[in-house]
Amino acid sequence: MDIEKRRCLRFNLPGRADVTFDRSPSSCVVARTQDFSRQGISIETENFDMLDSKTVHMEITPGWETSEKVSLEGNVIWQRMQGNRCFLGVSIEKMDNQKKNDLLEHSYYLWQTTSNLK
Repeated sequence: MDIEKRRCLRFNLPGRADVTFDRSPSSCVVARTQDFSRQGISIETENFDMLDSKTVHMEITPGWETSEKVSLEGNVIWQRMQGNRCFLGVSIEKMDNQKKNDLLEHSYYLWQTTSNLK
């Protein structure tokens, strides 16, 4: 039996993330956001050579109307390759609390609305 290791409920967060490693413009990649929680976010991007550094800065543009960019700082805590795709899990270290709550509330609303249709 698998034991769930996640401490926080995760929600689907469709959108785009411009990701920079170590704040180096040459290390910028465009990613697709996967899921989001109070403590972290996962993203998917094309295969790339990741720097040794695990520090990231992200500009997230959620995929729903009325969205505005949200910035966050974090650390890569896991990485896996699947074919030509790279998946990363990032722990959130620095993010505006109000914007984080707004993303969580909207994501929760979408999850609740979608799950009630089933």
